[in-house]
Amino acid sequence: MNKTTSLWPMMAAVGIVTGIGMIGINPAAARAAGMAATITLSARQQGRLGLETVVLKSTFYKSTLSVPAVLARDPASVQIISSPLAGRLVALRHRKMPSLLSTVSAGLMLARLEPALTATETTSLRLMLAKVHAKIASAKISAYTAQLELHRATALFKSNQAISEQSVENAKAAYALAKADYASDLVVQRSLKAWLSGKHSQRGIPVFSGAPGRVVRILAYPGQFVAAGAPLFTINNFRVLLVRIFLPPNYELPNHPELSMHINRHRYVLHSIGVAGRVARVTGGAVLLATFSTKQHLRPGMLARVLISTRPQHPRKGFLIPRRSIVWWGGARWIFVHPAASVFVPVRLSGARVMAGGRFTAQPHLGRSPVVVHGAQLLLSIEESSSLKKSG
Repeated sequence: MNKTTSLWPMMAAVGIVTGIGMIGINPAAARAAGMAATITLSARQQGRLGLETVVLKSTFYKSTLSVPAVLARDPASVQIISSPLAGRLVALRHRKMPSLLSTVSAGLMLARLEPALTATETTSLRLMLAKVHAKIASAKISAYTAQLELHRATALFKSNQAISEQSVENAKAAYALAKADYASDLVVQRSLKAWLSGKHSQRGIPVFSGAPGRVVRILAYPGQFVAAGAPLFTINNFRVLLVRIFLPPNYELPNHPELSMHINRHRYVLHSIGVAGRVARVTGGAVLLATFSTKQHLRPGMLARVLISTRPQHPRKGFLIPRRSIVWWGGARWIFVHPAASVFVPVRLSGARVMAGGRFTAQPHLGRSPVVVHGAQLLLSIEESSSLKKSG
C-alpha cells in the first residue's frame, strides 16, 4: 500500500477536527458526557434517515412565562337550533336526520316540523275566524254597493247628465278597493280554516342549521312533540376554541403580550380577549381569555401550556433553538450541528432559556453551521447504539 494513500484518512480526520475547532465547537464536552465527538453519515444514510438542517438566524431574547391553561368552548361558535313553533318532529324524506357528532354544513335541513295548535291557540283562531266571517259579509255588501254606485255613475255620465268624469273615476276606485278588501278577507278565511283543519302540516316546516359545525347534542327525535322555542340541536364549531389561561397570583400582565401554545407538536398563536372577572381557585391568580383557530382534533377540556412572551427593555441577542432540535442526554440539553458534508457534532446547550418556539441561547458559534431540526433523536439513538457495541 502506498504511504501517501494510507495518510488520507488521518489527514481528513485532522481537517474535520481542525474545522470543528475553527467554528467554536469543543468536542471535549461531548467526550466528557460519554458521547462521540463526531458522527459520520454518508449522503445516502442522511437521506434514509430524513435528516433536515437549517442555519439559525440571530434574534432578540423575549422573556417568557409558562403557565397552565385549559381549552373551552367559544360561546360565539355555539349555536342552538330551536323549534319555531309547537308541533311534532318528523324525519326527512330523502335522507336521515343528522346523528350525534356528525358534521353539518351551513343551511343544511336538519328535520321537519309539523305544527300543532294548543287549546289556547285553537280558541284564538276560532274567534279570529268568526270575526273574519262577519267582516267578509260586510265586505261583500260594501263591494255590491260600490258596484251599483259605479253602474249608476257610468250611466249618468253616458247620458250627459249632471255628473263629472272625476266622479266616475272615484266610483271605480271605491269599487276596486271594496273588491280587494273582500278578496283579502277570503284569503284570511281559507288560511284560518287550513290551520284549524290540520291541512297546513302535510309538508311540514323545515328546520335548518346556521353556521357549519358538529352536532354535539340532540334533544328531540322524530315523532316527539316539542313546544315553541324548545331546543332541538346544539351545533358547535370546534375550529375556534377558547383558552382559559391561569396567571400566577399578583402577576402584572404586560401590554400587548405574545401568546403561544403547544399541543400535539403543533404551535398555535393565541389572540387575547381580556381578563376574566373572577380569580381561579387553583392558582389564586387572574384568568386570561384567548381564542385560536385550528383544523386539528382538539376538544374542550384538554390541558395545555401557554407561553407569555414579552421583549425586555435591553434584550440580548442570540439564537432560538427549535424545540424539536433539542435532545436530552446525561442531564443536559444537546443539539447536533452539521459543520461538514458527512459530519454531525453534538453540542451542549449552556444557559438556554425558555422562549416561545424552543430555547434561547447566546452561544455565538451556533450561527456558523447548520443545526439539525429533524432527526436529532435519531442521531442520539445512533450514538447510543455505537456506544453499546463498543462497551459490549
